[in-house]
Amino acid sequence: MMYNMWMLEKSGDPGQLHFFTAVFSAILLCLHGCTTGGTTQEESSAAGRTGSMNSKSEMVALVDGVPITMEEARFMIDGGEPTAGEAVDALVDNELLAAEAIRRGWGKADEVEFERTKALAARLLRRVGEETTAKDVDLDEIKKRYSEQKKRFVHGPLRKVIHAVVLTGKKGMASDEARSAAREIAVATAGVMDGAGFEAEVKALEKKYGWKVKVESLPPFERNDDRFVAAFVDAAYDIGGPGGISPAFETKFGWHVIMMLEDLPPSDISFEEARGILAEEILPGVRQRRAAELIDKLVKEASVFIHDKNLGAGTP
Repeated sequence: MMYNMWMLEKSGDPGQLHFFTAVFSAILLCLHGCTTGGTTQEESSAAGRTGSMNSKSEMVALVDGVPITMEEARFMIDGGEPTAGEAVDALVDNELLAAEAIRRGWGKADEVEFERTKALAARLLRRVGEETTAKDVDLDEIKKRYSEQKKRFVHGPLRKVIHAVVLTGKKGMASDEARSAAREIAVATAGVMDGAGFEAEVKALEKKYGWKVKVESLPPFERNDDRFVAAFVDAAYDIGGPGGISPAFETKFGWHVIMMLEDLPPSDISFEEARGILAEEILPGVRQRRAAELIDKLVKEASVFIHDKNLGAGTP
């Protein structure tokens, strides 16, 4: 069964989830591991299968006396099964296969319990994420993000361009050779339809002649933007309109050719207007912190001892 866990969806950091799950699994094993001794393989597996879901959930199937609930079906749907019927079919298949594995002696109690523990840990972490919403993001953190990204929300007209620079200097070409290459790029790219076409033309010439060329699609910038050298900004704003190509010009980086892509309107988005956008962007980090805080709390409250000697002996 696959679980569509919020950590993977939002943070994009599987390693973080694996760490949380591993630590929390260790906690659960320390708290509950002593209670599994003395049970049979079948008893442990059955307890895991029938006890892992809410017993009050509506039963949708019964497989050799083991109930399958609507809650389990919803988990399968979240994991990728398209319909409730297909989710139930998959659950029935899983139950039959699990029972057969146990019958053949392949469902060792410790393996079953370990997988169940991991599932419980993952489910708790997911629930912590679901219960943490944009409303839980600290207002001061949102204000700080808005202040740091003010130009993103408040700016004048912007120009978006793509450019090619024939590099000069120690890692590039001689200035006169770079100038000739840039002029040829300007001629070859005149009339191309978009940024992709511009890049394709430049890359074809680079491959043909072995030039040292870098192609960049830059973030939109204002007429007075000081992130770029003045000559570059001036050349970009001298282009008449979308699709226009600048003549070759030189900066300390090399010889450039710019294609103008589009002009964007000015923006004056207030903090209150941007607050919801920023809260949603910050939310994944808040969820990770809350999961980490829960784990830290459980570690402090539990009696956990790592047997370093045994651990060292058991690793290759």
